[in-house]
Amino acid sequence: MSRQQQGISVYYAISDPVIFELCELVCDRIGNQIQKRAKEFEQIKAFSTLFLASFASPAFTHHC
Repeated sequence: MSRQQQGISVYYAISDPVIFELCELVCDRIGNQIQKRAKEFEQIKAFSTLFLASFASPAFTHHC
């Protein structure tokens, strides 16, 4: 961090460019994990839709 005072204001800045690379790396990693989880959720949702649809089919109806 760097600090620069101008009158009554103080400005801080990130002075090491590696910090920005680290932030980008972390954000990319989080984005990849979110995309992976979204795909997994879609697969589960598709499976549950097919599973529930099989109970509604005429072949599965139960007569008493």
